[in-house]
Amino acid sequence: MDTQLKKGVLAMCILFQIRNQEEYGYEILRRVQAAFPDVYDGSVYAVLRRLGSEGYAQTILRPSESGPPRKYYRITASGQQLLQNYLDDWQDLQRQVRSLGIP
Repeated sequence: MDTQLKKGVLAMCILFQIRNQEEYGYEILRRVQAAFPDVYDGSVYAVLRRLGSEGYAQTILRPSESGPPRKYYRITASGQQLLQNYLDDWQDLQRQVRSLGIP
């Protein structure tokens, strides 16, 4: 898959994972890699950092029983809007592709 396309899809998938509750970064990584085995850890964390720096996700540090505090991620209001835009675009893209006879 094209790198730029994958970045957009990864951002959508990550925001979708945190849409209802905050998630630990490693859990997000595990789910994404289950769907996209060729995605490197660094790619997922880079998207998480970018979503945070752009205000679409918020990082929360929580104590851990087994080491340093863990980073959890929560979607922001602007992240909810971005996710909705991604989902709308995704639906449009699927419709357009199907209109060409591609299942």
